[in-house]
Amino acid sequence: MPLSPPVTPACPVCGGPGAIWGRTPSSPGFRSIELRSCRACGQVWKIDLPARPQELAAQALARDFALADGRLVLEQLPREVAAASGLRVLDVGCWDGALLQNLPAAWLRHGVEPHPQAARQARAQGVTVFEQTLETAPLAPGFYDLVLVMDVLEHLEEPAAALRKLAQALAPGGYLVGLTGNAATPAARVWRGCWYYCNYAEHVGFFSPASLQRALEQAGLRVLSLRKCAHHAARLSVTWDRIVRRLRRRATAHEGALPLPHSGWDLLRLAMSRLFRGRDHLLVVARKPARP
Repeated sequence: MPLSPPVTPACPVCGGPGAIWGRTPSSPGFRSIELRSCRACGQVWKIDLPARPQELAAQALARDFALADGRLVLEQLPREVAAASGLRVLDVGCWDGALLQNLPAAWLRHGVEPHPQAARQARAQGVTVFEQTLETAPLAPGFYDLVLVMDVLEHLEEPAAALRKLAQALAPGGYLVGLTGNAATPAARVWRGCWYYCNYAEHVGFFSPASLQRALEQAGLRVLSLRKCAHHAARLSVTWDRIVRRLRRRATAHEGALPLPHSGWDLLRLAMSRLFRGRDHLLVVARKPARP
């Protein structure tokens, strides 16, 4: 009797077949994890995870490079929208509310944040916080004028479903602004599983420009701009300091990254992928149609 062919995990964006793309390096306490890439849209994702991403995110004690400067968001919006009064904004993964605090004071500011300590800090800043995951947050349909997903999409096991939920929460004509890593960047294609961005335990999905556009359009949003950019923390001084700190001591939950790999060659590749990262992120602006 012939053996059945092995089951290929389907792409979490388009459902297409996945091919082996690479493996993360093994490190003390963490086994190597397989990465798959979609032949149809270019999405990359981890399979057979040791823990749920939200569980890993909840263990983090701090986020060194959380976006706090509201100018990056405001610059992506039409001038009349950025200057509007009473805009209703939702920041998914708002952490301590710093980004929301740097948006116009007249805006109504809500956040989704599963980390208890960070959620308390955000509430102390006057932010209304859903202290739960995006999947379970009770978002009112058609309520928000602006949804932010900055450094968030890479944490989602089911990104297509999450974007559909966010699209439903947007009011007609509302905007979504997102920032995430780009799996089609040269650094990702060269170093694959040793791309530093894969070395964060809570990072489980990695968009290409094609897969991000497809996921947004499937959710009913129209992509207004999608461009490659450097991360706001990608300054050489910050990058070098990060590498030195990782070499001096094992990674902890404070940093969110996995411990240093067993292999010195893998360690070198991780460092090289961070030093020569280039414009390895995607900044996207999408809009919900004003009318169905």
